Amino acid sequence: MSDSSKFSAQDGELLTRTTTLIGTFRPRLSYQPAVSLPKMRYFNVDTVVVKPGYVGEFIERWQEIIAAHTKA
Repeated sequence: MSDSSKFSAQDGELLTRTTTLIGTFRPRLSYQPAVSLPKMRYFNVDTVVVKPGYVGEFIERWQEIIAAHTKA
């Protein structure tokens, strides 16, 4: 039995759903890329689905948002 299956069996009545995701850290798209992940207690992951052909535009707009948050 895998670890996730073991935990699901123990906490089944407390869980509404689980999701498995394999991702890549992309500092260019990160809100605060200099943060030390090993020292973090919690962090949030947002999943964004971008339509084909719009990745470049998405990256430009996201970097504008990051810049605005940095200035604020």
